[in-house]
Amino acid sequence: MKVHELMTPSPMTCRPTDSLHDVAQRLWNEDCGSLPVVDGRNRLVGMITDRDVAMAGYFRNRTLGEILVADTMSQKITSCAENDDVSAALDHMRHVRVHRLPVCDEDGTLRGIVAFSDVLRGVARDRQLTTKAVETLGVILEPRGEKSGVLQPAARAGKATDSKPAAMTAATSTALAPQTPTTTTTTKAEAKTTTEKATTAKAAPAKPTSSKTAKTTTKSGAKARPKKR
Repeated sequence: MKVHELMTPSPMTCRPTDSLHDVAQRLWNEDCGSLPVVDGRNRLVGMITDRDVAMAGYFRNRTLGEILVADTMSQKITSCAENDDVSAALDHMRHVRVHRLPVCDEDGTLRGIVAFSDVLRGVARDRQLTTKAVETLGVILEPRGEKSGVLQPAARAGKATDSKPAAMTAATSTALAPQTPTTTTTTKAEAKTTTEKATTAKAAPAKPTSSKTAKTTTKSGAKARPKKR
């Protein structure tokens, strides 16, 4: 099945000099989510989505009427040709994760636009597209934070923090490990020495007993001396 069988020919477009207010009005009137941006020769120069309009209105301190399409549109465009297979168009959608692709000829002139919803209608006629369409939709709807790396700086910072202990060498780890036990052992030895000194100091008062014994011995000796006549 070819793209031209499913695409919407001559879609609504806008110019780089249009305001976002005009774009929002056209998106509302056409009940669509994006518009191709073309120059004076109808050659594709960009794409703008309803999300681009909303974010520009939120982050810029200006009204939508003061913001131009040229300041907001995406210039990195992936397109397909009228004679491309629908399967190839799905590959492009999955690669850039978009719901719509502009259809251009060789010189970049816009011929139409093909949306994922158009492909789903084509699935009824070509059942072989079913599996590929489901796979493509799964990639498109995947949260962008996990896929695009919006949360990765924090994850990398976490990895860098966790890698610090890993950078420690085995020698350093070995040297650090015994420090606490050694300090504890020294403290216990000092406590033991202090206890022994205290015990020795308490035992010192036993000396007077020796003195008494000496006195007793002296007296006994004195008694043993012969009496003078």
